[in-house]
Amino acid sequence: TRTTASHTVVEGGPKTAKGRRTIIVDSLLLATLRSWRASQGELLLRAGIGPSHVLTDGVLSAWHPDAMSKQWARDASRAVSEGIVGERMRLHDCRHWCATQLVASGVDLNVIADRLGHVTAAFTLSVYGHSDEERDRSAAAAIGSMLG
Repeated sequence: TRTTASHTVVEGGPKTAKGRRTIIVDSLLLATLRSWRASQGELLLRAGIGPSHVLTDGVLSAWHPDAMSKQWARDASRAVSEGIVGERMRLHDCRHWCATQLVASGVDLNVIADRLGHVTAAFTLSVYGHSDEERDRSAAAAIGSMLG
């Protein structure tokens, strides 16, 4: 993990054993990540740096977490102003959005909990299992189909 304390970068292992995990990604994302790793590796080798962090800044140093969040905020604001997305989202909100979408899509709660590094699916459901009108309609339809 890479985080900050009073703007000083702090690196260390995950908070819990569940924090170190392997997840499956689809082939498109895998190809994108492999391409990025190859181009990043070439850049680092040309600069005489050798293997480094996956995400680097303009001088090929590891991104400072605060700088990454600020860049995300600028990109998110630009995406809203260009009409690419409807509203701005903080970087950490992406995790929440993704988990909420997985729950809403019916992905197994244990799988979601494992991907997020949660100890229990009950915790995942309590944080990310929001009720909304669309799901309430689905519940009504399910009850209706049981009745008749």
